[in-house]
Amino acid sequence: MVLESQERGFWLLYRPPPGAVVATEVDMRKLCRAKRPKKVATRPATFPIPSGRLSPVEPCEPAAKADKLRQALARRRVKVSKAAESAICYYQQYAEFDAFIGGGLPDQSQNPWVSDSADYWESERRTRDVPARRVKRWGFSIHELLRDPAGRQEFEKWLLKEVSAENLAFWEACQRLRHAPASQVHKEVNRIYDTFLGPDATEPVNVAGPVAEAVRKRMSSATAASADRYAFEAAEEHIFQLMKSDSYGRFLRSDFYRQLLASGKKKLSSKKQQRLSSSDAATNAVNVNTASAAAARRSRDAGTVDAVTIPGAEGTDAAN
Repeated sequence: MVLESQERGFWLLYRPPPGAVVATEVDMRKLCRAKRPKKVATRPATFPIPSGRLSPVEPCEPAAKADKLRQALARRRVKVSKAAESAICYYQQYAEFDAFIGGGLPDQSQNPWVSDSADYWESERRTRDVPARRVKRWGFSIHELLRDPAGRQEFEKWLLKEVSAENLAFWEACQRLRHAPASQVHKEVNRIYDTFLGPDATEPVNVAGPVAEAVRKRMSSATAASADRYAFEAAEEHIFQLMKSDSYGRFLRSDFYRQLLASGKKKLSSKKQQRLSSSDAATNAVNVNTASAAAARRSRDAGTVDAVTIPGAEGTDAAN
């Protein structure tokens, strides 16, 4: 109690004068920030940020920017164990199909990464006599299916049976539009709109109302000089997600895909039988030649002139 009374008396006697900064009453950090000189932007900020306010642009030296990028690279977004597990799963899945990993090569085919020959990749673009391993790879994802010309062709046949082939046709038209020459963009945009999205479309696609309205507004504001090759980007994404979530799954579960997989296996097994039969015939021919040579040698050693019958070659006379 004596010490507390002395402390109270000391502060009553030595109280700071009015207007002075007292550390026990004011946050010194806030006070320092308030008195710190504000940075002036080197250029005016004229771009809005999502919140609607204007953000000043601070100058950044190349060295400081490089340091920030290095720090960003040092921060891991994904755990190393998860990344390694994903990489292992990917290589296990594609070990049978990817020539770079070392698998997926048919018989009598050279590895293009070793032989520097593109014959293997040219054979992969063929749409006839598709092997079972290519059909099996279509089940990995819709990207693998559409990347393969044969897979896209078979998927289109199945969509024709399902009366929804216009979705794939619209997606392919949008893909071609992205790489079309600038002089043909306006004509191609109008053709795609009149065929798939217009009020009198011949092959209308099923897109959501807001997406169709956004495409309609972009088409109404576009001219021949300002034709936008990405005018159907939202509709294209919508149709692709529709094929991915609905059509692709039903395609993999359909009997059509099972028949493709079974026919590929049958062709592969018939080819194996042909190779085995040809190898057996070659083995028999070698055996016949060996037997004939041995019989001729025995007859020559015995000095006989009688005919020698060769096993496996009836009707053939071997003279001494």
